[in-house]
Amino acid sequence: MRTLLLVSAIFLLSGTAQAHYPSSWKDAKNTAQDEVYKNTKTTTFYCGCPYTSDDDNDGSGKVKLSDCSMQPLSKQKAKANVIEWEHIVPASQMPARQHDCWTKSAQFAKCVSSSGNVTKKRDCCVRVKYQFRAMIFDLHNLAPAIGQVNQYRSNGRYGKVSNGEKWPGCDAKDTGGVKAGASNAFEPPDCMKGNVARVWLYMADMHGVTISAGERTMFEAWDDADPVSPWEKERDKRIAKVQGNSNPFVVSRTPKAAGKCSWE
Repeated sequence: MRTLLLVSAIFLLSGTAQAHYPSSWKDAKNTAQDEVYKNTKTTTFYCGCPYTSDDDNDGSGKVKLSDCSMQPLSKQKAKANVIEWEHIVPASQMPARQHDCWTKSAQFAKCVSSSGNVTKKRDCCVRVKYQFRAMIFDLHNLAPAIGQVNQYRSNGRYGKVSNGEKWPGCDAKDTGGVKAGASNAFEPPDCMKGNVARVWLYMADMHGVTISAGERTMFEAWDDADPVSPWEKERDKRIAKVQGNSNPFVVSRTPKAAGKCSWE
């Protein structure tokens, strides 16, 4: 596995030159739904709940909780039956905040309206920085999640959660409890940890996302314990077809016969 470092460097250098990232959040969600996930694995990323697209060109959809034994928690119940396209690596944990467009938005003409109103931070960077659009709209980092799970996880980093909230019918856990948006750590089901790890390792090498030495060790362990599934391979191929680059942490691995999660 550690020999992947040289291989990934070659893949990522070529991928940087070849990739054609979505140009907006709407475009990214719609492309993910219509080009990557359509007519195939229409199940949510962490919990495997079936969902259907609204077919309205914005990536929205409805979750069938009754088909996966999930039950909503007490907060954000309106999000329990809807699809949200989750950044596996949250936008807030990307190096976007280092760009002037985030910290000094008013200096960019494209971010200032004729009336003087300033479009700030993330929205400004989307307008003016290709590098920001590349990392924020990278399809390898997007997955369909139950809206309530996405809200509870919020910007939490991944890790081992021993005393956190657990969803009835799903093995995902976090330390945010019932206070949506307060998550400090999020632990995916064991059968999805490899999927998560390969995205984080890719985002670190491709877009400069910072991960600690301890996190890299954890992700490498998750990668080894939960090998690539056939669907993960197919997903990578579909993304490469529309975006122009693959995730080397997926491409270089031999897929297991079937996913460890029942929905893979």
